[in-house]
Amino acid sequence: MKSAFLMIVILLFAMCTAAETNYTDLSKDHWAYGSVIRMTKFGLFKGIVKNGQLTFQGSKSLSRYEFSVAMDRLLNKIMDIQPEDSSSVDIDLSDENFKLQSNLVKELKNAMNNLQVKVNMNENSIQKTHVRVKELEKKVDSSSSKNNSSLFYLSVGSFVISIVALIFALG
Repeated sequence: MKSAFLMIVILLFAMCTAAETNYTDLSKDHWAYGSVIRMTKFGLFKGIVKNGQLTFQGSKSLSRYEFSVAMDRLLNKIMDIQPEDSSSVDIDLSDENFKLQSNLVKELKNAMNNLQVKVNMNENSIQKTHVRVKELEKKVDSSSSKNNSSLFYLSVGSFVISIVALIFALG
């Protein structure tokens, strides 16, 4: 699952076009500058307007809410769902990298579908096994009650024979 997520993130980086977005608090020589700009152009990050200036606030902790919004935007891009508030990003469809990444996404979807089929088959097999175990438990319960009654009669019979043998021995 981690490798699939990593592949999706790499795919998104490859699909994004580099364009200038001017965050006032992000210098062009910052180690994450390219990634931040690509994710902004792709629509995952929007930036924060503070005092009339667009800021990224990269040293600020990411809340679970912000993470959820970014992941929702990512999944919408992957699944080709366009929510009302999403901004469009120009992607060159003739680009060989994009075609390669599109093929990889198709392969990933096929692999996920195959996995779903296998999971469904396993769930059916587990359900059948569960039913079979219940049937066997019922058989064991019914045969053990018959065995218990047989043991009772055997014990009573042994007791009677022991009494008769004691009477003969004393008499």
